[in-house]
Amino acid sequence: MPPLLPQDKANHVFYGALIACVVVCLSALVMPVLRHLGLPLVVTAVRVAYTAQLVVVGFAAWKEWSYDAKHTDVHTVDPRDFAATVAGGLLVTLPAALMEALL
Repeated sequence: MPPLLPQDKANHVFYGALIACVVVCLSALVMPVLRHLGLPLVVTAVRVAYTAQLVVVGFAAWKEWSYDAKHTDVHTVDPRDFAATVAGGLLVTLPAALMEALL
């Protein structure tokens, strides 16, 4: 049976999810420190999810339209790669946002 996603797109989905996970984990580590410093923060799962997804979108856009555009010898600019990376981020951020909205 052939794969459902080509290897390149699967890699983009994976790395989009990984970037979102890293941002969520970093925010979990940084927020208590900022609160300890006395900064008034209202941190919710939805805000963390939005922030993580914005980082994924920004990284995916930079990778496709800046990095790949400058390295055309080994890369091609493909909007579907951008979409796959963003979709990978949504696999992490959407459940977090929905959980808070539903609970």
